[in-house]
Amino acid sequence: MRFFYTLFLLFGWFCPNSFGQNFSIAFQQDSWEDVLKRAVNEQKQVFLDCYTVWCGPCKALVKNVFTQDSVAMFFNRNFVCVKMDMEKEGKELAKKYQIQSFPTLLFIDPKTEEVNHRLVGAGDAVWLIEGGKKALEGRSSLKVLTKRFASGDRKPEFVRDYLNVLIDAGMREQRDSVMECWFRGLNDEELLTPLCWNCIERHIDAQTNPTDYCFVRFLELYERFYEIAERKMVDLRISVVIQNRIAKYTRWKIEQGNRFDEEGRRQLMDDLQKVDYEKVPGWLAQLSTAAYIGKQDYKGMLKHIKKILKKDVLKQGEEGYYLALFLPYLAASKERSVIEDAIEWMEEFCRKYPGNPMLENLKNNLMTAL
Repeated sequence: MRFFYTLFLLFGWFCPNSFGQNFSIAFQQDSWEDVLKRAVNEQKQVFLDCYTVWCGPCKALVKNVFTQDSVAMFFNRNFVCVKMDMEKEGKELAKKYQIQSFPTLLFIDPKTEEVNHRLVGAGDAVWLIEGGKKALEGRSSLKVLTKRFASGDRKPEFVRDYLNVLIDAGMREQRDSVMECWFRGLNDEELLTPLCWNCIERHIDAQTNPTDYCFVRFLELYERFYEIAERKMVDLRISVVIQNRIAKYTRWKIEQGNRFDEEGRRQLMDDLQKVDYEKVPGWLAQLSTAAYIGKQDYKGMLKHIKKILKKDVLKQGEEGYYLALFLPYLAASKERSVIEDAIEWMEEFCRKYPGNPMLENLKNNLMTAL
């Protein structure tokens, strides 16, 4: 017995990684043609990891996800796995499969070389295994859901699942197109449901254009959505879209090298003036002030800021955010008379709201700029 115990210890000493070591996905080193042949012979799909050497999320997948036992066992058992640098040996495949984001993970039918399912990004082990299961089962794969939608299926639960699969696949334009097509077929009562709200909450985001049909439709019914979801969550969806678009103008800097879009700023103001929503006056105040950024008229900007705050256009709590947007432009202007005027005015404003650390910090930044 002692002999076997000693042998066990020696084995562990000379093979320190033999126990407790994680598996890893076994990526093949063969050519693409050989990978396809092997997958056909083994009656498996191909799992293709499309990466680049500079991609941080790609490295995170390799280090934190591909090495997990549950992931390695699932993928090694069910797929022929291969990884390719899309800027080197995978260039042709990058063109063929229209790879634009990294990492992109493809589940491919080796006989037709068509994509059954697709994932973009670096999720966790559960996310990756679920993606693999969808590819294997077929019913909830990207390929099958796309065919169902094209055939006219508009069941709410199905469309919700399809939208989620599209966004997981990094197919934003297709997701937006599907959502618009679906929304156009719904009357107001059909739209005012918890399921549709769930889709709005996930798929109307900072990248949504305020003129998109789905957002416009949502905005028309926002008060009725208060009955379905928390008011603050409905308001957040609206603010995320509008404030992100406004930021194009309020955060513009000449150093960016692009022209200030004055026409777009005016159009957005015109569009917002047609909207009946409590935050619109504050948004219009931001956009009207942003015009002076485009003209680099900092004296005019300070005069306009004073006018906005004197007219009480902004609601309580909005003043600090408004000033934080525009006072840094005055501080960076290097126009001494403008900065001195702004400091004097801010001292009066701080006396009006004593003990406000944000206002004090903005004033100090102006003083530092002198």
